[in-house]
Amino acid sequence: LIITMLAAMVPALSAQFGRFRIPVVIGEILAGILIGRSGLDLVEPGPILEFLAEFGFVLLMFLSGLEVNLRSLTRRGFFQERRRFWQSPLFLALFSFGLTLAVASALAITMGDQGFFRSPFIMGLILSTTSLGIVVPVLKERDVLGSPYGQLMLVAAVVADFITLIILSVVFGVLRKGLVPQLLLLLLLSAFFALSLRLGLRASRIPGLRRLVKKLSMGTAQVRVRMAIALMVAWAALAHALGTEVILGAFLAGVIVSLVAGPEESQL
Repeated sequence: LIITMLAAMVPALSAQFGRFRIPVVIGEILAGILIGRSGLDLVEPGPILEFLAEFGFVLLMFLSGLEVNLRSLTRRGFFQERRRFWQSPLFLALFSFGLTLAVASALAITMGDQGFFRSPFIMGLILSTTSLGIVVPVLKERDVLGSPYGQLMLVAAVVADFITLIILSVVFGVLRKGLVPQLLLLLLLSAFFALSLRLGLRASRIPGLRRLVKKLSMGTAQVRVRMAIALMVAWAALAHALGTEVILGAFLAGVIVSLVAGPEESQL
């Protein structure tokens, strides 16, 4: 009750202090600190809270996948004029992540030598990651997510999040299963993604199926929402079964829906 009430109140309070331009997600983090162990300790962790936290993050990653407009990123006119390859959003995102990883690794090694922690490699990856859970709500709140700048920031956050996530998955997977099985599982997940995307694009071109989906989307059926949620959960389950992070599966499900349905029809 406390959490749901705060979830409803924080956006309203944030709007009252609009002149300070504080993003809603920052207010939500501060509210969580206030009622958590670091503050008044009003909410204790439990199975229900853990499920809501994990499911909410999975849903957020799915919505982040919906927001990635790969078609617009590959158009020549994305920045309204033709530019060189090193000025493309993907290259800029990779370069930004590489620079961040180099600085974070140097800092982690320096602090590791002084005995602050035992694994500089893990700490370097932690310092290099970016939280899509913060970036996406802020861009969406400022209404810049669909702009070139917003898509560039989103791609940079996606690259930082998932390269570190994949590296950590590979490292921990290698420790548990070995290098070859973990690489095969990642290749298998990629193959499932390519196959699902191909089948989805083919199914989207069937006129009778499109008419049926449009008809069932009216009224209480809302078949598009049901199919999107089912696909999200299916991909999260697939990622979990293959030993990778469920949020990676949820993000790929969002990308599939965005590419198959298009940016206009993929909005829940």
